[in-house]
Amino acid sequence: QIFIRRKFRHALFKEIYQQGAIRVLTDYAEKLSPFVNENLVRYVEEHYDKVYVSTAAWKDLVEAILARQNIKGWIVHGTEYDTNFHRFYTCWHEAKVERLEACGVGHFDLFTDSKEDRPLMNAADQVFLVKGDSFALSV
Repeated sequence: QIFIRRKFRHALFKEIYQQGAIRVLTDYAEKLSPFVNENLVRYVEEHYDKVYVSTAAWKDLVEAILARQNIKGWIVHGTEYDTNFHRFYTCWHEAKVERLEACGVGHFDLFTDSKEDRPLMNAADQVFLVKGDSFALSV
């Protein structure tokens, strides 16, 4: 299953890139930006000086969505691809923690909607569970 998913993702993103990454980013950012949790964005910007987004999603797409929402200064760690899409660097599971550590982030609070973020949950000072437009501190 993992191999098939990886091959499919490779083929999909190579096709997207060949069709014009800028157009695709613009189209998808427009379609996905209404799903940004504005309550969470407001809270994070009011309470934190530095924000890291660690996601398995395509980094360029997440940055395009943030730009469309006029969210500035957030540092995105996401899946990245080389220009020929022969190699990609996934930001998933333990890789999310490794990327934060590589940036010197030792203490952080986590906002997540996924149990797949267990490695981040284990490393975080506080964990907030996000569901829809709401979020709450996990106890």
